[in-house]
Order: sequence, then structure tokens, then C-alpha cells
Amino acid sequence: MSFLTVFAFEYHGIWDVVTRKHSAMAWMESYTTKQFDRKNLATPYHHYHTDDFLFPTLQRHRRPWRRRGWAAAAQLYGPFTAPLHEPSYILVTETEAGWNMIGVANVYFQLPGEPSTEVKVRDGGGKEWDVVVPSSFRFEYVKSATKEGGIVLKSTKIYADTAPVLAQMLKRGLVSRMI
Repeated sequence: MSFLTVFAFEYHGIWDVVTRKHSAMAWMESYTTKQFDRKNLATPYHHYHTDDFLFPTLQRHRRPWRRRGWAAAAQLYGPFTAPLHEPSYILVTETEAGWNMIGVANVYFQLPGEPSTEVKVRDGGGKEWDVVVPSSFRFEYVKSATKEGGIVLKSTKIYADTAPVLAQMLKRGLVSRMI
């Protein structure tokens, strides 16, 4: 039995000059740092996504993300005063239409409100944060002659354990217990 073999870009570490040499990863760093880490979600969704962009929901079905999803992303990041995505592993393969990427990152957050006695966590640069969420991501990028950087996202999947964030939010009174 034979298997399709493709070339892959594999990298261990944070965004740097090596990841910026790959066009899709240079685009992804810009997208992540400008839109999410700076909480700049006022940019219209179509600037970075295909019209049929898919984002799996908690109900386990896929539906176009479009405007509702972009608003949901803003709502998802809304409670946090500052996020930081710090990648540690990236695997990119080329497809006929663009690229697929699987990545692993720690996502750090600052929470509003007065901290209780919780222990702070530090990112790779030594900055203290209220909480970290180890996460993995799967992205599908397509080439686009009409978009900035020549790339747009066609789909995103996020895998993360949000329990640490919820625990800290409960401690600060940002969410209430639902029993």
C-alpha cells in the first residue's frame, strides 16, 4: 500500500525569523498578534477569511463562521484585558489551494478585577500572567490574489482546556457558579 507523501515545514519554538520565511506562517503571526493579542477585532471578518469560512461550534457541527463567528471571537476574548499566543510547535503542509497547519501554543491571559491569592504564570519572555491555557489549533489557509498577504483562512479548529480560565474567573467573581 502506498501513501501520499508531502513536504512539511516543522518548527519548534516561538514566532521568529525562521517562521517568517514561510509565507503562511508570516501571515499567521501578523493575524494572531495584530487581531487577537492586541484585541483589534474591529477589522471586518472578510479581511482575513473566506466567505465560506468554517468554525466548529460546541454543538459539534460545522457552519459558516462569517460575521457571527467574528463577533463570537470578540466575545470570547472580551473578558480578558490582554491575551498572548506563544507558539511552541508548528507543522505546515502545502495543499493544492494553500496550506494546512497544526500548531501548539500557550495562550496567556490577564483578567480584569482584583487578583486573589492566585499564583501568576510566566511566559517564555518572563512576563507574568493571570492564567495560561495550553492549546492546539488546526488551520486551513488558501491563497488569495485579492487579500492582504495573498492568504485567507478557510477553517479553524481550536482544542483547549478552559478550566484554568474559568477557575480564575470564578475566584474573581467574573462568572457565577451554575449548579
